[in-house]
Amino acid sequence: MKSSTSDIAHSVSNQVTYVKKLDTATKVNANAVANLSGIVKDIVIESYERFQETTRDILWLNHTLNGQSEFNTAVRQLEFALLLMLQQINELLEAIQSVLLGILPITLINPSTLQNILRKAIN
Repeated sequence: MKSSTSDIAHSVSNQVTYVKKLDTATKVNANAVANLSGIVKDIVIESYERFQETTRDILWLNHTLNGQSEFNTAVRQLEFALLLMLQQINELLEAIQSVLLGILPITLINPSTLQNILRKAIN
């Protein structure tokens, strides 16, 4: 029985040693988990900040491109208006040259006005 009692005491002593080792390992693991979760938290915060910066940059780029598109549209409209004006000025110069030569150009008077003049001349 003494041998059995010493075996039990030795077994209890080993269990306490195992519990102490387990407690130490648990503390080390808990500290490691806390450290790693802090690192993960920092990475997530940094990623979110980068995402916000990227989103801001994309919105700025979109706004800038939209502004440039509106500007280009306005420039094209001005070009078209200038081309029409040049065409009308050329037509006017041709009409003036025809009048100076004593010829009545058809482009000087629009068709409905010409028709009214001819009706009045006939009547």
